Amino acid sequence: VRHLLNTDEILGVRLLTIHNLHCYMDFMRDIQTALEAGAFTQFRRTIRETVIKE
Repeated sequence: VRHLLNTDEILGVRLLTIHNLHCYMDFMRDIQTALEAGAFTQFRRTIRETVIKE
């Protein structure tokens, strides 16, 4: 993918978009699961501790 981006190939951008959408959909599914389980507060805390760097 890096080579495709470095050579301005549109396929590189498309592959990254697909990857990013997949990650976003997984994240949204995790949020939905936490909400349904009544555990969103803990989920949010975990995300803040592991993903968000301040």
